[in-house]
Amino acid sequence: MRSAPLILFAGIAFSSSIGPPAIAQRHSQGDAAALFRSEVAEAPQKLNWKGSQFSDETRFAVAASGLSWRPEYEGVSLFRNEKSGLAYSDAASRARAFEGARSAGQEKIAFSFAFSLALDPERQDTAWRDARQFLGRYGRDYEQALAGILQSPDKLPLLPSYTYAAADLLAMRGNPKLRALFFTLAESSDRYLRSRGIAGLGASAFRGEPASRHVAEAADRPREFSVSAVERRMIDEALRRAAEDKNWHTRAAAAYALGLCGDESELPLLEKLATDRAYIIERTGDKRTSQVAYPVRSAASRALEALGKTTSGVTEGVFSGKELQRALRGGQNVTNDHSDVDRKLLKNVTFAWVGF
Repeated sequence: MRSAPLILFAGIAFSSSIGPPAIAQRHSQGDAAALFRSEVAEAPQKLNWKGSQFSDETRFAVAASGLSWRPEYEGVSLFRNEKSGLAYSDAASRARAFEGARSAGQEKIAFSFAFSLALDPERQDTAWRDARQFLGRYGRDYEQALAGILQSPDKLPLLPSYTYAAADLLAMRGNPKLRALFFTLAESSDRYLRSRGIAGLGASAFRGEPASRHVAEAADRPREFSVSAVERRMIDEALRRAAEDKNWHTRAAAAYALGLCGDESELPLLEKLATDRAYIIERTGDKRTSQVAYPVRSAASRALEALGKTTSGVTEGVFSGKELQRALRGGQNVTNDHSDVDRKLLKNVTFAWVGF
């Protein structure tokens, strides 16, 4: 079961309602609220929902995801029933359906299939990128659907299991209007969500090039927005606390965020993070060798590059024998360290994002 902090920010990320009355007033191009007007109104009834009342964002997520109306395109169903419950159909079929519906101008169906690919691609590939670019046209509506997943009740089918993936996607976008949500996530007892809140804060205060080339190359490119002195101070304080966090997810996120929004005053802290002890080790096809990655060091090194500095420490590589011993000496193995992280949710993060 997800912890309480996941729902504490309900309603604070967006200032206006997306319930049926508000949707009736919105009909502009790229307006997903208009596309899903009837589905939003009927979502709880179609699900035969008897639990607590949905937030406006969750009601929208239920409709936009297709959960309440089960879209199909040319014989491809978005969902399938398994013994463990409702699941998405295979990614390749969903990608074909998305491309077909988009080409045919069936925006509503295309949105739901694209949303599924953003949350649950087969891997970080062209289909994942194309789906996010398509959804990006809907801006705020896309973000509201993601926020609705974070606010969804535990007993809602399917969507709660993509809480981590939704947090990833929101952090990638780094919309400054989401700062209240990011600050809330940054205080979560769930360390994965905490790290995404920290990453989102960094992206929301993005300083511009060259950071996007060096730090955000695997994510949606954040845009440069103005930040008030008060907000900048609050963000800096949150990132500095995160850099000292006991969990490596959060420390890596702090390094990533500092590379996006920091300046030369952050160099000492980044240089410290570039010597972080946490490592992840995996066997390769050759039993004699192992793949080793230092996620915090790697994020810090990319951040330092963004600020014009380089590091010489080991960040990753394939090693064997004495080289492997040297690479691991003094390190902390966090390969199976999932403390304060919901393992069930971790299983549904099917795409890699900047190494943490």
